[in-house]
Amino acid sequence: MKKERIFLVFFCIILAVPLLFSDKVGGRVSADENRYLAKFPELTLHAGIKKEFEDWINDNAAGRTYLRKIYNYANINLLKARYDGVNLYEGDWVFLMNDIVTFYYLQKGDVMDQTRQETWIQDYKRVRDFLAQRHVSMCSVVYPHKSEVYAERFQDYIIPLSEKGQLDVFREMAESNPDLNMKVLYDLFKLKTDNGEQLYSKAYDHAHWNNQGAWLGYQELMEMVQKEIPEVRILTETDVEISECERTSRYYGRTYTETDLEYKVREPQGTEDPSWFDSVGYESADQWKSYRYYKNKDGTLPKILIIGDSYTWMFMLPWISESFSETVFIHEADSGNLNLMMDLLSPDIVVFAGLQNCVTNSVGNVASAIQY
Repeated sequence: MKKERIFLVFFCIILAVPLLFSDKVGGRVSADENRYLAKFPELTLHAGIKKEFEDWINDNAAGRTYLRKIYNYANINLLKARYDGVNLYEGDWVFLMNDIVTFYYLQKGDVMDQTRQETWIQDYKRVRDFLAQRHVSMCSVVYPHKSEVYAERFQDYIIPLSEKGQLDVFREMAESNPDLNMKVLYDLFKLKTDNGEQLYSKAYDHAHWNNQGAWLGYQELMEMVQKEIPEVRILTETDVEISECERTSRYYGRTYTETDLEYKVREPQGTEDPSWFDSVGYESADQWKSYRYYKNKDGTLPKILIIGDSYTWMFMLPWISESFSETVFIHEADSGNLNLMMDLLSPDIVVFAGLQNCVTNSVGNVASAIQY
């Protein structure tokens, strides 16, 4: 009996140690592995509780977070592995390879079939007509993701689910429906990068273009805007000071350094006002809080509302604000707030600008939320 008690106490200690010293991150997203870690199981007798408890211990055992970092450091820097669960490493390049990137951009998943294309075009035209009734123009620009431009680097181990991706579908829809006022930038960016131009960050940013790519994207976006509002001015290189800068990132102990260009407006007229959204009582679902407001010294210029993603708000807004009396950016996650923005801003043009899934979702969300 004494031995059994000792064994029972020892067994309880074994069970308690993971509880007392766990990393306690169950249910959160692991940045290293790009997945949700197992949650602590409900303390009720139910089917699967044994496996749930084992998964929780495996995902949350004491020191697991630090051991994972050590493992990745050795794997990437000593064994020269190419993948750490989130990023793919190729020489001096680092590519984000989370679920969204892999599924939408490289595997070409969730591509619109003909029925969904027709529905989306109807939504798009419904939004366009809604804005036209209020004398507001509309256009769209679809950007290529970093991984899409360099997709051939992944062809040996990522098998596409279909021949055409959503970017191809957008391109076909734009060509077949010129009245959509939509531009897809893939061909332009692919041509330039294939010719040796550096338009995307090598490793400083694992998912985005660099400032040179953003400047080209800005030019293309503004050309679309200018078709709708001819008097809108597009900045040229004479309007900015261009200088080289060095950017550095670290991944698991390895340092990556690259050269980029900075485009600084010589005599800026647009100024960001971080308090504007608070002053209007804006409620946001945008986890990055990327909404932005700029006001120009010239109050006679038109106003613009941009609905998009990080390819726009992280790079272009200071340049865009030079051409508009007021510039407002809201994220795809807040695209249902169009009616509110119409009341607050009274824009002259609305622009959807982002990656293919951003433009897809934003148009659908706006179409569902608009009120005539």
